[in-house]
Amino acid sequence: MSQPRTHISDSSSVPDPRGGQVARTDLDAVPVVAVSGEFDLDSCPLMLEAVTTAAGESPVVVLDLTAVEFADSTFLNVLLRAHQLTDLRLAGVSEQVARLLEITGTDQLLKLFLTVAEAAAAPGTPV
Repeated sequence: MSQPRTHISDSSSVPDPRGGQVARTDLDAVPVVAVSGEFDLDSCPLMLEAVTTAAGESPVVVLDLTAVEFADSTFLNVLLRAHQLTDLRLAGVSEQVARLLEITGTDQLLKLFLTVAEAAAAPGTPV
């Protein structure tokens, strides 16, 4: 298995002054967007931009949620929009995000994986 390769773009590894941080890497040619911190109405546009860009480059996108500390309905909206654009795979879903997905029933719609490596390697047909 190859090592993750850092992809440099305007939004990579850039902290959002409103609370969230987004970083972009590639694992075995699959874009991985790692988000950390708090995501709400003010901070979700950076995540949406990164996921949309990755979706334009690949039929599969992994979203690493390991370090998400807070997520609201705006965050959920970004996940659903991304799900419509690509074969979105959520990795390392934090307890807080898992609860949000469970309450809204979207845990039955979205693809959840324990690790980024599992998500990137999973077979599947792009949406």
